[in-house]
Amino acid sequence: MLTSGHLPQLELETTATTTMKFKYRGLLRTVYVISAEEGVRSLYGGLAAALQRQLIFASIRLGYYDKVKQIYIENIYGPFELTAL
Repeated sequence: MLTSGHLPQLELETTATTTMKFKYRGLLRTVYVISAEEGVRSLYGGLAAALQRQLIFASIRLGYYDKVKQIYIENIYGPFELTAL
């Protein structure tokens, strides 16, 4: 339950968020601001970690593809054996 002591705090929070200016307003503006403030090299700061994450997730997806496909098909059509061509 809200008491009268909480209301001014809530009003202050809503006015602070509505008058706040955003530093980054879109992709191109973000690239521009980061390169101007920190240098172009800083745009590549997290590239190695992002690529490692994508490689791990892609390998997991590829590794489980046939097994998950077989489970779905067995649930629909019944048991069968996957054979190589």
